[in-house]
Amino acid sequence: MASKVRHVIGTFLAILLILSVLSLFTVDSQALELVDKKMAPRELVLEPFPGAPKYVHPGDFVTLKLAEGRTIEDISEISLLSPPDDPEIDPKLIKISDTEAKLRIPDDASDGVYMIYLKFSDGTECLIPNAVWISTEYKKTLTIGHISDNHLSKSGGDYDAMNYFMTNNEGTISALAYLILKGVDVVIDSGDIADSSSDIDSYSAWIDFLIFTTLNDIPVYLGKGNHDDPPTVYTKYIAPPEFNVTIDDFELIFLDSGGDRGYPTMESLQWAQQVLSNAEGKFKVFVIHHPPFTAWQWWQPSRLDPPFYGWVNGSVEEDQWMWTNGTHTETRTWTDFLYVSYAKEGKEEAREFFRLIDEYDVRVVLSGHVHTHRLVIWNGNHYFHTETTTSQVGAHPEDTVNGLNILKFDAEQDSFEMVGVQGMDGMSVIKVPYQFHIIPTATEKGMSYVFINDLEESLTGTLNLPSIYSIAQVETTETLKDTYKIDIGSFTISFATINLEISSEETSYVTFIAEEGIKDQQPPNVSFLFTTPSKPKEGSAVTIYVKVTDDVSGQYYVYGVYEYEGKQYTVTFKKGNSEFKATTYTYTFQNSWPGMSITVYAVDPMGHTSEGLKIDIPVISATITPTPTPTPTPTPSEEAGMSPAVIAAIVIVVIIVIAVVAYLATKKK
Repeated sequence: MASKVRHVIGTFLAILLILSVLSLFTVDSQALELVDKKMAPRELVLEPFPGAPKYVHPGDFVTLKLAEGRTIEDISEISLLSPPDDPEIDPKLIKISDTEAKLRIPDDASDGVYMIYLKFSDGTECLIPNAVWISTEYKKTLTIGHISDNHLSKSGGDYDAMNYFMTNNEGTISALAYLILKGVDVVIDSGDIADSSSDIDSYSAWIDFLIFTTLNDIPVYLGKGNHDDPPTVYTKYIAPPEFNVTIDDFELIFLDSGGDRGYPTMESLQWAQQVLSNAEGKFKVFVIHHPPFTAWQWWQPSRLDPPFYGWVNGSVEEDQWMWTNGTHTETRTWTDFLYVSYAKEGKEEAREFFRLIDEYDVRVVLSGHVHTHRLVIWNGNHYFHTETTTSQVGAHPEDTVNGLNILKFDAEQDSFEMVGVQGMDGMSVIKVPYQFHIIPTATEKGMSYVFINDLEESLTGTLNLPSIYSIAQVETTETLKDTYKIDIGSFTISFATINLEISSEETSYVTFIAEEGIKDQQPPNVSFLFTTPSKPKEGSAVTIYVKVTDDVSGQYYVYGVYEYEGKQYTVTFKKGNSEFKATTYTYTFQNSWPGMSITVYAVDPMGHTSEGLKIDIPVISATITPTPTPTPTPTPSEEAGMSPAVIAAIVIVVIIVIAVVAYLATKKK
């Protein structure tokens, strides 16, 4: 009996310890949370899907396919919406089978990207953003915003963008907003849209981002990457792993290169050939996450492989190909020029892949994965465009930067063009979000968007910015056009139309306030939480945790100032998670020293700066052996760790332990 009790108590204490640590990083909601998403969209509706809008003209039909357990007769309401300008469309529903129907787009439908709202007879509702793209004109050119490797993460996944730490989620919304302001026709994402394939919060966040792009009439197509594999959650929220889209004179084919596999299967290539055979005369594009060509000259005898980009010539029937970057030329076995997964296990699939590109004249291949930009032109007219990342920088930071590219495809001229920046190497990108970033922040009374433009260009245009609250007031350095509150069944979407004019090296903001009569007149408040370790040894790393709160508009910039060897340094603290309401910020010193201290400040969007909070860090000198005391007094950091939530958890565990002991005693009797 005694051993069982000891085992139970030990188990519960271990669980308590784990929960106490995890409670510091709990994320209630890391998305915009514009609408309540009780179910993933594709658990109710298989087509259309959020990650690939159906392209149609007025008078065309859109296929509606329901998930298992739902029937067409169960639909009590259906509509297409493209707020704020376009009226709601009530499409004519033509039943094909129990689970499939056709929706006819009216002849007078307006240009735009539409979301679909469905309500079933049992009261279940579904809102699918980015579902239908209606065009009144025939597309002979397409201007593409190519992004990749967003790696959305509820834990933040932050990186240094100029002088600010940004989360991966902030990097993505920055890239999308920039492309909206630049007026691209469509955004194509070549995969790794989440950092973890099982992270429901991150795929749910994409639903919110797609509401944002739908409000701004920009269609978005989301490919699958290796971090989205296995695609269990991806397919529930976004799209099937493979799909194709016909946009008038253009055929886009999204291929799955798997997870660790890193290349398309023969079955995928057979499907792609069927699509290509029906796309004669069109400008054809492959989108596949793993790039077919290598990104680095791995064969060069140097510690850091030089980048690989330029021109490659060779036939699929030949084993010797030639490559040049304009200054250097190599003739090697063809697989030497391929990305490692294609060159090794995927050699036969690679040969078939290139055969399809050659035989069916696939003009462009869009990829990602390697977190650096590369352009390779094969046989003079096939463009392999590999995009860098909107999230963390890759393994070769001297040859890459967070960014994106704008590409123009011309079906009549049969041409490919990079817009805004020229070049084939890792730095030939538009440096967004690296030099243009948006930091959303929120409190219980409001939310803000802070725009930081470090580009060499001014940015002007109109953005429809969503809010997690109904908008009672707007404070902004920009021009407010109007505010909206759209009720769609039980869903509510609040947003404002803002005319932006942000000069180079300018910071501006938009703040939505949830109640009338509230003003943000106070600076943020900074309080010390703890350090890990609580008493670092000299020369070891130490991480400082602070809590930052604001009364209305939120905080967007937290920084610290310290002195070392007579010089003053300023460092940026980073968010503890990617939630807009995050209040925990951290900074890590890689080396600690006796007598070290740091003064922490926080800034809100309106420019209010907190009083400095000086934090002294009790570093143990390497020459002193600490004497243990029999009854140590808790330090402020240790007391800070005993939050009310942890105390409550301890009480609950004690009650559970007592109950278990009583239960085992009863069983013994």
